[in-house]
Amino acid sequence: MDAGATACRDAPAPRPEVIRFGTVPVLEVLWAESTELNARLRDLILARMASSQGLVDSNVGGWQSERALETWEDPAIAVLLERIRVMVRQLVTVTVRDAGVDHLEGWHIEAWANVNTRGDLNKSHHHAQGRVSRNLWSGIYYLGAVAVAPDDALAGVTRFEDRSGMPKEILRCPDAFERELTVVPEAGLMVGFPATLRHYVTPHAGDRERITIAFNLKHHGFVIPRYPEPTPPTFLWRNLRGPMLVASRARKAARALWRRQPS
Repeated sequence: MDAGATACRDAPAPRPEVIRFGTVPVLEVLWAESTELNARLRDLILARMASSQGLVDSNVGGWQSERALETWEDPAIAVLLERIRVMVRQLVTVTVRDAGVDHLEGWHIEAWANVNTRGDLNKSHHHAQGRVSRNLWSGIYYLGAVAVAPDDALAGVTRFEDRSGMPKEILRCPDAFERELTVVPEAGLMVGFPATLRHYVTPHAGDRERITIAFNLKHHGFVIPRYPEPTPPTFLWRNLRGPMLVASRARKAARALWRRQPS
């Protein structure tokens, strides 16, 4: 594997394709000659799955590794991480005007493996909320294609959701109100996208495991504003809204009366 890892590392980076999903850039890079690398990654992931219960996050069924794949010590992981670094430099180049070394280097990578068997899926989610700080970019690396029947062509695909509510430019998308972008798994395909972009995986229909490696990217030089999430209504407000409104108005009236009292 060392020789194959060196060959993959020294191979020139493929030409990226930028897909404009509305105003959101999605970058696709297809890494050729990935057969040996993907076979090694597959063996590593299945071996780890056999010894770990994994995590339950967006997966409904299936298995997710702990989010520390970047620390696994193996030449194949080193090759994968270098590919991710190449992709993030490409992402920066197409989104940051006059990007310098400070923008291109110094990215922190967090990665994990996903294994779906027949019927497993991933519900809609995003990757913006990091463990310590917010993620800027996220990505997926596909170890293989999904072999399904022609009448089930959308099984096991990744679908990105446009929740902006805005029509797209007609020159970039024939249907200006298309709400989803579909990515069909392909061996060696790597997709990069904003961490805030929601996506899901349709139920897998193949007999062979659907294996991907997901990753998040953050950089201390890029500051993303954090807007507070609205506080969800409590059980009483959801189910007894009328009485709660009466009680709220009574409390406001009592506070107003108290303020008018002479001190």
